[in-house]
Amino acid sequence: MKTRCYLGLILLLSTPCYSQLFNIPEQYKGDCFVKNVNYWQQETPDVIPNENEEFINTRKEENCPPNSIETDFNDLYDIIHKNTVIYTDEDLKLVLNKKKYKYIDNQGAHPQNIIVAEIELSLMYKQDIKDKIILASHFYNTHNTYWLGINEYYISPNGDIYLSQIKDLGFRTEFIFWKHYQIDKENLQFKLKKLLINDSYQYQIIYPDQFKVLNQSSSSVFKTDKLKTCYQDKYNIRCNFDSYRYYHDILLQKLSSLSEKNPDTQESMEIIDKQINQICLTLPSPIHHNELADFTHKITECLVDQMKQKIDKLDEELDK
Repeated sequence: MKTRCYLGLILLLSTPCYSQLFNIPEQYKGDCFVKNVNYWQQETPDVIPNENEEFINTRKEENCPPNSIETDFNDLYDIIHKNTVIYTDEDLKLVLNKKKYKYIDNQGAHPQNIIVAEIELSLMYKQDIKDKIILASHFYNTHNTYWLGINEYYISPNGDIYLSQIKDLGFRTEFIFWKHYQIDKENLQFKLKKLLINDSYQYQIIYPDQFKVLNQSSSSVFKTDKLKTCYQDKYNIRCNFDSYRYYHDILLQKLSSLSEKNPDTQESMEIIDKQINQICLTLPSPIHHNELADFTHKITECLVDQMKQKIDKLDEELDK
């Protein structure tokens, strides 16, 4: 029987089979430069990527296809109507929709009225929405407009989606977060592959099991009396991070002691880190800038709890 999807039918008759490339119309692809994350690759703690003017002002065309375009949000917003289809392959569609709304941001000393314009990307199968993400957005403070938030994107031909959110303060630009999704046609979802967050510390998450802080200090001096109450205040980012580092150091010391006592142990820090990370990295990723503090709070709290449990088990091994 001749069919382009016969292998898929052999494996599972009900599994949809689609072509490989995503031929998105040029006006909807986004800005190819968004996929470039060189500004996060800073090994020196005193180099601040927020102040990397070269990154902000330069479009590195050599890293993008020759026909790459820079998308203007307002132009894109204007050409999108209800259920704008940008890709279709049999029963699968990628669909854009737009909306505007207001909300009150209570984070900080004074409530702020925020106006948001968003473009949403939906993955649809047989007219049902299987998954969706915020593809692009503009948001700003209505009182004094001291900052403007911008969410940019790029959809590559192989189904990678890159999102970058920045805060424009007028006199400088701050990077908030960067995401890398893969369009998963078999499971009908936008699969998050990598997340970079800039929230006092620079967090790098590679799913499903890698968590790293890129700009952490090598110092291990902690105010241990304060670490016990860190998670009573979700916005105490420094204390949350110090708590994570403190218990990670203890875990490393316990493991080293166990290795000395039992050289044949199969335990390793790499394996333990991956096991612990995989448990905690199931938390939903942040969508808006005001969700970062809560997200990093929950992630580090989960990691600390898991490390404490592992430390207790290592202590039991050491006491035998």
